[in-house]
Amino acid sequence: MMKVKEGDEDAFRVLFERYRGKLMRYIFGMIGNYSVTEDIVQEVFLKLFLSRKRYKPVSSFRAYIYRIAHNTCVNFLKSRRYKELSHLSIERGNGNVPPSFDESEEERERIEILKREMKNLPEKQRTAIQLALLEGMSYEEIAQVIGCSYNAAKILLFRAKEKLMERLRDEKM
Repeated sequence: MMKVKEGDEDAFRVLFERYRGKLMRYIFGMIGNYSVTEDIVQEVFLKLFLSRKRYKPVSSFRAYIYRIAHNTCVNFLKSRRYKELSHLSIERGNGNVPPSFDESEEERERIEILKREMKNLPEKQRTAIQLALLEGMSYEEIAQVIGCSYNAAKILLFRAKEKLMERLRDEKM
């Protein structure tokens, strides 16, 4: 990111290629609509590029870009546009099926089972477990993305895992 900050366009392309698929998966998990996910990913990279001169390497870059993505998604979910879109998506049933991002068929199947069970978790728990299980983030990175303390991130993740395990156990019976 420091090269991007200095104006290196090739470095920005590398960041885009490295994080695009991962952000698509994360954002789709929050939004649930593929066409909107594409728009939000573009918006995240635009925000990253426009704010490149203000970037300070305080935390990991991964946590930094996921924080931008998380905030952009939360803002979208609060927006009037989301309410209109969710109404149209229910009526028309389009835009909700994601293509394969960058995972194998077996990995996609596991992710789909988890996502199905994660839908009923509270938003912060759902976000915490998605970042931990699907994106491989540490407690510290999760705390930075969500905007909470390290201990709060641990508690959110513990409660989310507990609820998921209970639901998965119930499903097998």
